[in-house]
Amino acid sequence: MSRSLRSAVLTMIGSVILAMQACLPQPSESMWVRKAVTEDGSLTVWWRVAGERDALPDSDPFDLEVRVDDANGAPADVSLELDAEMPHHGHGMNVRPVVERVGPGRFVVKGVLLHMSGRWELAFDLGDPDGVQWRRAQCTVEAP
Repeated sequence: MSRSLRSAVLTMIGSVILAMQACLPQPSESMWVRKAVTEDGSLTVWWRVAGERDALPDSDPFDLEVRVDDANGAPADVSLELDAEMPHHGHGMNVRPVVERVGPGRFVVKGVLLHMSGRWELAFDLGDPDGVQWRRAQCTVEAP
């Protein structure tokens, strides 16, 4: 195979690989699979464990990345508070996580700690910009 033909083949293979990667969902957006919806259906909370891991850690503090969308799928202008409790045990978390707004409808919740294995209920409390109306989106998770 001549040098020019080899170069052309390698260029073509590289172009095909780049085109295929462009068709794949981007990792930062493809992992938004966990969700909770407010009772009135007006807001959807998408959440994931921050960093490389997707699973809830075993009794270690972790951070959550949270995205809140309105009914049209646009970023919602809300404030966020997170709480978690184990209803079968009658207690919640031993720590108070810190919520940081990182963009429109985007938050990082730092220092979440589900200190016992078992069923936990996560409560995402969402406040309107004026703080008058609050809505709650809940979901149940199983901590290892």
